[in-house]
Amino acid sequence: MTIYDYIVIAAYFGLLLSVGYLTSKFVSNTSDYFRGGGNMMWWLVGASAFMVQFSAWTFTGAASKAYNDGWGVLTIYLGNALGFTVNYFYFAARSRQMRAITTVEAVRERFDKFSQQFYTWFSIPLGILGGAGWLFGLCLFISVSFELPLETAIVITGVVVITSTLLGGSWASSSNDFVQLLVMVPVTIVAAIFAMSAVGGPSEFVAKMPEGHLDLSAPFTYGLLAFWMLSNIARQLVNCNNLIESGRYLAVKNSDHARKAAGLAAILSYIGPVIWFIPPLAAAILYPDIGAIIPELNNPAEAAYIVVALEYLPMGMMGLMICAMLGATVSCMDTGLNRNAGIFVRNFYLPVLRPNASEKELMLTSRITTVFLGGLIISLALFFTELKQFGLFKLVQWTGSMLAVPMTIPLALVIFTQKAPSWAAWSTTMVGFMTSLTVFYFFNTDWLAGQLGRELTRAEVETWIPSIGLFANLATCSSWFFFTMLFYKRMSEKRRKEIESFNVRMRTPISEEECEGAKTDYKQAGMMGGVAMSFGAFILLLTAIPNPIEGRFAFLFCGGLVFTIGVLLRRTYKRQKAAAGA
Repeated sequence: MTIYDYIVIAAYFGLLLSVGYLTSKFVSNTSDYFRGGGNMMWWLVGASAFMVQFSAWTFTGAASKAYNDGWGVLTIYLGNALGFTVNYFYFAARSRQMRAITTVEAVRERFDKFSQQFYTWFSIPLGILGGAGWLFGLCLFISVSFELPLETAIVITGVVVITSTLLGGSWASSSNDFVQLLVMVPVTIVAAIFAMSAVGGPSEFVAKMPEGHLDLSAPFTYGLLAFWMLSNIARQLVNCNNLIESGRYLAVKNSDHARKAAGLAAILSYIGPVIWFIPPLAAAILYPDIGAIIPELNNPAEAAYIVVALEYLPMGMMGLMICAMLGATVSCMDTGLNRNAGIFVRNFYLPVLRPNASEKELMLTSRITTVFLGGLIISLALFFTELKQFGLFKLVQWTGSMLAVPMTIPLALVIFTQKAPSWAAWSTTMVGFMTSLTVFYFFNTDWLAGQLGRELTRAEVETWIPSIGLFANLATCSSWFFFTMLFYKRMSEKRRKEIESFNVRMRTPISEEECEGAKTDYKQAGMMGGVAMSFGAFILLLTAIPNPIEGRFAFLFCGGLVFTIGVLLRRTYKRQKAAAGA
């Protein structure tokens, strides 16, 4: 790292805080704070939806899987892309049409108050666990890059994220996500080009790759690889299409914007992963024994991307790379913080503790809750530094298959089916939790080794539990959910009419009278255009750093792309402002 890298990172931290301050002007009540008042433009929400689906874990935990085992990890992100495609054709518009402020409020309306509290108190711990994993992954990247103690990096970065979210709520979250996307795309393209060049170009990249890493027939010849890859796609399809994840679309101004947001996220999800995993795959060629380079890490392969970036990127570019990693994780953390604070305030504090609370009181409580949950995330991330054998990849995979999937299956099925009773969601989740425990204790890797009559490979040990857990939960949870539908007609006539009313509303497009977003459309474009132009101009100035010509062109490409998008947004701002007569 050079002084130029530190300057870039300091400027980026300042940008995050300034965006939080600028977006605070859009916040006047809890609807604004938790879902942007339902007035956000599709390109803001689409960028945020895409960014939230990955974090620095992609460049640490998932990169370690690419380094060790090759291209199979791409199926996680293919699942995201397919999930957003389903969003586009079916789920996104229905999510917005629920017309809720938080996702758990939609759970209450479709199911009942017990389900509302059930999902409130299970969603928040999972959100904290996920946020801690994202923060740990980012700070692992920062710690190695800066040679900082990991604990110090966790505290500093966590405080910055909390402060930004505290100021602007969902507006700050989505706006920061958009800026982070603008930075991440060109920087990761540059990293992929330099990594490919380091191994001698595309032909050498293919020729020198370790056996099996690029083998398209590998799923049919390497152990349980195909089983694991299919589980990745199925998991991400469920994760992208359920009531809890509907929160991303509650923020847009209407049904059409919801579809456009999903379409943007889908396109980016098909393209991005191909670029992201070139550096860790190159690392498998350049550093076959990466543990000898970074022996202080519990899981050295998690630094594969970092090592390549540190060695081959031009001076100052590593600072932008840190910004890209920061952006990928901040997008997950600030959105998760905002969503979990909204779940607590709107679904427990307001209905249970303070039914008559004023908007001023709810806003204060929302900010206090954000700080408290942020503190828990930082504390848990610090705890992860003590874990020796449970790497980031394993943590995310196990949590997703064994805990998150049982919760999301009923909330996904209810989008496609209408006749499920009020108790279907929470009871299905409990069946899923019992299934996860059964898999963990009875169908674990020891059982599998006994069935196969041989020792399992490292990859099989790593992926068996989340894979079998995912398919077992799909089978048992779906079966139980459809079984509960037999009892739908036994509910009271009043409750059935309430559910039918919810289903009709979810399928009714947002009318022009309901859509008030025109008041802020041009302001959003103007604000984000100004931010993009400012940071793009700053990146262009970095071409003055004494790098070789290819390094200067790298900054010219990154800065030019960000600045150009800023100019286009400012033009949109002027056109929309004139049309609105402002």
